[in-house]
Amino acid sequence: MTSAVAAWNPAGRTGTPRTAAATATPTQRQPHRPRNAFVREDRIQPHLPACALRLTATLGPPPPNATQIPHLLRTAGITLSYDLHYKTLTADAPTRERIFIG
Repeated sequence: MTSAVAAWNPAGRTGTPRTAAATATPTQRQPHRPRNAFVREDRIQPHLPACALRLTATLGPPPPNATQIPHLLRTAGITLSYDLHYKTLTADAPTRERIFIG
């Protein structure tokens, strides 16, 4: 076996290379679930103090430093979801607080 074939296929077999696309199981899209939207952190960061203030019943008093808010949300197990259509952040908390981030 040549070194080019060995480098191309680590298992030493000939044929099609094994890629993640070839071996991954396909997932079906759930129609009731919206697609994932990724929002840059610099668009969310200025709105985190308002989010923490709205969640004071769940989290207690907000921290004085805005950089501590993500840690506070993680320890409380609260997830933020972004709605692409309405441009809002929704906190996964019992009160389901929403903040418009425009």
